[in-house]
Amino acid sequence: MSNGFAEKLGLNEPIHIQFGKWISNVVQGDLGDSIFSEVPVTRLIAQRIEPTLSLATASILIAIVLAVPLAIVAAWKAGTWIDHGVMVFAVLGFSIPVFVIGYVLM
Repeated sequence: MSNGFAEKLGLNEPIHIQFGKWISNVVQGDLGDSIFSEVPVTRLIAQRIEPTLSLATASILIAIVLAVPLAIVAAWKAGTWIDHGVMVFAVLGFSIPVFVIGYVLM
């Protein structure tokens, strides 16, 4: 790492000073600039917050719409093959990594 780069980032100061400056900036809402795009990090987050929130909301709604009726049916038919099938589906749902499920759904 070049000395100018370390100095620009404040990496030549003791760790407790670096951490104190970082905390002070974060409390003030300054997350700094991206090293790669040289754009304020808060602007980068703001650009991506809407699609992130809409995707999270859609995911939660789908999960609730699917999970609640399945749970009611499983409780109603407790001990039957329907209950066991719902349980297997639930265990597979949280056991398989998200990226595998996403790939299968595509």
